[in-house]
Order: sequence, then structure tokens, then C-alpha cells
Amino acid sequence: MIICSLAFGEKYVWRLGRLKEMLATTNPGVPFMHWIDTMPPGAQSFNDSMYGFKPHCIQACLDAGHKQIVFIDCTCVVHGDLSYYQQFVEEYGVLAVQDDNKLTGFCSNKVLKYIGQKREFLHDKHLVGGSFYYFDFNNDLCRRIFDWWMTTERLGLYGSQREQASEGLQGHRSDETMMALALYLNGSKPYTKDTRYNWAEGGLINKAHFK
Repeated sequence: MIICSLAFGEKYVWRLGRLKEMLATTNPGVPFMHWIDTMPPGAQSFNDSMYGFKPHCIQACLDAGHKQIVFIDCTCVVHGDLSYYQQFVEEYGVLAVQDDNKLTGFCSNKVLKYIGQKREFLHDKHLVGGSFYYFDFNNDLCRRIFDWWMTTERLGLYGSQREQASEGLQGHRSDETMMALALYLNGSKPYTKDTRYNWAEGGLINKAHFK
């Protein structure tokens, strides 16, 4: 397993440092690949592809020879062994925790056109949170999900800051929207089992955005 993350800007770089220190205690010996104030190979600027660096972080880990890859947002704190999630990943291909919001309010018309669907297609489908993704590339389902996710980033479907400002993008949530669709369109779904994610107490991963 390898863990990866990225941070830019003083507030977030500090949080990545906190994450690195915590991982050294909770996941000792697990490699941690990270980027500070720079992008992984192949990634566009943040302005041109919002959060589009994420699949490129995963690709960099793949290119380094890793198969089990965890992306963790730099604002997270990790209280335990992330290999806990390995027991669930075969079923899902990629673990991406389900968000309470339905996807219908968070997908651009451009993306709906790309997948050849009307907005009604999204009514029973959920958004995912983008702070934690667990990939196992020993699983063919994982590969299909990732390939779709990466392809749509390269096609500009995560959205740019210009599009967000000028068009609104119907609340489009960049990597999170596209990961949710990658799951559903490849026969998977967002992860809803015992996630231990963002529990007030006893959680394995907690989001601590400005703490």
C-alpha cells in the first residue's frame, strides 16, 4: 500500500505536515507520496481542472509500481491502520464514501451530455466525498473505474474555475461528481459500509479542515 496527498498554500501545507507526522505513527512503514505547491506529472493547473490533480496523483503511484493506493486529503487526520479498508475494496473496486447529497444537484449539463443521460438519471444516485479514495489495481473493476475517471479529467469534465464563475456548472463537484459517475457507470456504487470515516469518536479518518 502507498498513501498520497497534495497541498498548496500555507494553510494546507501545514496540514499536510500534520498528516505526514500522523501517518508515520498510525501507518508506519507505508510509503507516503506527496506534492507541495506543485502538481503531479500530467496534471493541469488547479484553475484549469478543479481537483483534477487527484487521478494524476494516483497515476504517479501506479507508475512507481504500487497497486493498492490511498488518496487522503491533506486536511484529514488518520487515527489507525488504513489497511482496515482492504476487506471491502474487492466488492467496490474503489472505495469512495457516499455523501448524503443526491447527484442530481451536482452534475453539469456538459457531463450529462457526455454520458448521454437526462438529469432524471441522477435522482437515485449519490455524490461521494473526495477526501478519501482507496484503490486496489489488482481488481479489474478498479482499473475500469479509474480509467473512466482519468479520461474525463483529461477531457476537461471536472470543470475549470472560469466555468464555475461564468456558468455555475449546476453545482458540479469536479472529482467527486466524476468519481460517483465512474462508480455507477461501471457497475459499482459509493461506499456505505462501516466506514469509520469522520465519526465524532472512534473514527479511523477524521476531516479537520481548519483545525
